[in-house]
Parts: sequence; structure tokens; C-alpha cells
Amino acid sequence: MKLGPRFSRRTGFGGLAMVAVAAVVLAACGNPATKVTPTQAVSKGFGGVVAQSGFNIKVSLGVTAQQLEQIATTLGGSGSKLTPQIASTLTDTSIDVDFETGHGENIDSKQARTDRDDQFDFAVQIDGAAPLEIRYVDSTIYLHADLPTLLSDFGQPSSAATKFQSDLQSANSYVPGITALGQGQWVSAQTSALAPLLKDVKTGYSAASSTVSLKLVDQLRAALDANSTYVNEGTNGGRTEYAVTVAVHSFVQQAGADLSSSLSSLPDASDVTKGLTAMESKIPASQTAVFDLYVSNNRVQEIVIDLNQFKHKFSFAVPLQIQFSSGSPVTIPQGATALNLSKLSSLLGGLLGGASSTSN
Repeated sequence: MKLGPRFSRRTGFGGLAMVAVAAVVLAACGNPATKVTPTQAVSKGFGGVVAQSGFNIKVSLGVTAQQLEQIATTLGGSGSKLTPQIASTLTDTSIDVDFETGHGENIDSKQARTDRDDQFDFAVQIDGAAPLEIRYVDSTIYLHADLPTLLSDFGQPSSAATKFQSDLQSANSYVPGITALGQGQWVSAQTSALAPLLKDVKTGYSAASSTVSLKLVDQLRAALDANSTYVNEGTNGGRTEYAVTVAVHSFVQQAGADLSSSLSSLPDASDVTKGLTAMESKIPASQTAVFDLYVSNNRVQEIVIDLNQFKHKFSFAVPLQIQFSSGSPVTIPQGATALNLSKLSSLLGGLLGGASSTSN
């Protein structure tokens, strides 16, 4: 499944949360040795990713616009609304995430697990531009949206952007400063200002997660090691290629049991357990997942998963690509307009109070 080089110029969609967890999980495995097994080499490769203060992840779907249209028609039938323009936009779209620890410590350090000053940048990139971007720096969330470009790329008329900008203008009386977002400017909100809006939301996740995170990493690592095999496929483009095969049902079963136990103290833990059980029941006992993994200079550079292996509906590969590289510093956008959320808090409180009295 030598898919990486063929699609190396593409960037697109993916499952970022799982990738970040897998990076930390695998990084905890193995010790360096003069001659290492494929399992140890892969573990060391992930260790190289997190043995630094930051990294970048790009996720892509490596198909052509025509192939994407065929996928949409096959899965959605003749009623598919995926136009050639949207298909072309999607094939040029990437999810790009930069992460930096708050004080320059390595990502795999204990200090990083409890560091509240971590910084990140999440961007949707289309043909090199970023019409949608979110940053978190110094306890402040920044948001930027180029609505005319974004909507145009996805085949929407200019009137759609005009209407959205008009709606933001109306909302400005409740959230002063929000009109700047519709004008393509950066807006910002301190997390402390968001706290009153979330006061009725169940809390406890952050405190509990810092307690169980190390245990979860160890458990996921053990489940992955117990249910995966690694084969060295030689070098490819100056990188070492490994074929990884995961026994999916067994992995989900073992990881699910461990996660359910570790998360039992968290709010809504029963919902998590039910979800994991439902997932396990839908996976055939013999289901495997195979993907290619590329390592260079003791650092994982790319993972390529052919999604067609699960359904076998297409005559071509459908590679999901996940590329790793060194991160870039996450900076504070210049000239951002600060949002005033004080009125929004009282407005939401009134709406929630009204809804509560109505239900009673």
C-alpha cells in the first residue's frame, strides 16, 4: 500500500483528536537500541514527534475532484449535491493544526500534561489560504473568517455572505464588536469572559483528566501494542516505510474496557461507556485496519490510511493522509477586535431561565 508519495502534494480532512492521542500513546513505548524491531522503531518515531515543544499536523484526503464526485454518487446516490466546484475545493482543502506548549517544555513531559498555557492554531486551508482560523494564545481565543471567499469556494452566491454580515450587524447590539468578524477582521474573547456563559455546564473534566491522563496513555499504549503488528517495508523516498496492521475489534474491546474504568469518575461517564459498547458491537470480529507509516530521522513524518479497505466500493485508493512536521510559533493576531460578552451572559441567562420555567 505505497500510497504516500503518490498523494504527497494533497492536503484535506481527518480525525485530528485520534491522531494526537495516538502520537502521545505510541511515544511512550519502547527504548532506543542499536538494532530495534519495527515496533520499537515506530514507537521511537512517534517519540521524536512529541519530544519537542510543538508540532504541526496536516490532514488530507488524497483523491482527485473526479474521484470525490464518484465517491459522493456511490455513497449518496443520484441525489448527491456535490458539484464539480465543491469537489475541486475539497480536494484543495486541508485541516492544519499547530500546537505549542506554554513554557517550551516537551510535549511528552509531565509538565506539559498540566500546563494551562498551551497554545494552538486551527485553520481550514483552501489552496494555501486560510479563510477560517482559530487561535488560542495567553488565555484568549481569536477567530478569523473570510466569509466571502469561503462561501464562494463552496459555490454559494455572494448574497449569502451579505446576509451573514447583515445578521452579524443585528447581533452587534448583544455582542459589541461582532461585526468585525463579518468584515474579515480578527475578533477575540478572553476565556475568563466565557466562564459565566458556561456556568451551568457540568464541570470537572479538566481537573479529573489531569489525574487520569497518564493512566489512559499507558492503557491505550498497551491495547495498541497487544493488537497491532508492524512490518518494515524498506525505504521509500528517503524514508523508512512500515506497514501497520491493527486488529480493530480486539483493540476497541480492550481499550474500551480500560477507558470505561478510568473515566468512571468523570461526569457522563456512562454515556462514554455506552458509546464504546455500541462501537464495538458494530465492528466485525475479524476486522483489521492496515496503514502505511513513514519515518525519517527517528521521527514520524506521515501516516496514510486507505479508507477503501473498509468498504471496497471503489476501484481506486481513498488515502487519508496525516502529515507531521515541526510546529510554528502561535502568535497573537495584530489589530483583533475584542468582543464584549457582558450582555450575552444576561441574555442567555434570561433565555435559559424562561425555558426552565416553561418546562415546569
